[in-house]
Amino acid sequence: MNTPREEPGRGLWALWFVFASLVALVAVPAYLGQRAAQVQTRISDVLEEAGRLSSSISLLKARQMIRVEGYLLTGDRTFREPYIASKAAEDSVVDTLSVLARGLDLEVRERLAELQTESTSWHFENYRVFDLDTVPAGQLESTLRIYNQLQQGTRELDNAIQSEIEEGRREVTRARRLEQRITFVLALLALGSTLLVGRVGVR
Repeated sequence: MNTPREEPGRGLWALWFVFASLVALVAVPAYLGQRAAQVQTRISDVLEEAGRLSSSISLLKARQMIRVEGYLLTGDRTFREPYIASKAAEDSVVDTLSVLARGLDLEVRERLAELQTESTSWHFENYRVFDLDTVPAGQLESTLRIYNQLQQGTRELDNAIQSEIEEGRREVTRARRLEQRITFVLALLALGSTLLVGRVGVR
């Protein structure tokens, strides 16, 4: 007496299972794929750009040191204007990097803040030296020592950014592998539920 009632219910349940499996087969991989794409976009638009800017700071520091060294060795004040231009270019790079760094790890922000503080003191001292009529003994060695410390700071900043880039790439790889595994499992579930519907239909 109960058989006619059970069969329609069982068939409806199987159909719903097929429907849910197909929806999951479409939605879940799409979500994971979108997540991987978002991380990849962040790597390309933010992290790699931050790395490029960090490298630019190092290059500008080298140019600034050449100008200061030129003045300290020759006393030629024409080195001052190229130094000022390079300092302005550095300020622009740092401003852009500071905006990008808001969305980066704390270590990157800390390294950038330390570099900015140390750079400000170094530039202030260099401007003072350019205005001197007589260069103090040992000034070049002192300037070069601080310059090397700044370049070490830029390398640490770049390493922090590169570490975040590598972590982002690992996250993309994990998301894509998870997408593949879940897609495979959901495909099996969809196939199994389809066979179950067919079996119920035969009955």
